[in-house]
Amino acid sequence: DFAQRCNPEMIDLDPCNEADRDELFGMIQKHYDYTGSATANFILKDFDNQLASFVKVFPKDYKKALLKQETNKVGK
Repeated sequence: DFAQRCNPEMIDLDPCNEADRDELFGMIQKHYDYTGSATANFILKDFDNQLASFVKVFPKDYKKALLKQETNKVGK
């Protein structure tokens, strides 16, 4: 299991949001177009179901920096 091999002190494993979903689909589509990968084709054809197998790996320090940046924007 992927989550068990990660360091939870350094990263969060977040579900994919709509923007992540679109970007992921595009990346897999480009990979398929370039390589003809059978695995990529399988994922693309069943993307809504396969999406549950993906997570966003988000470094905690980076997430804090983004939140701080967002807070600073709102405060101005």
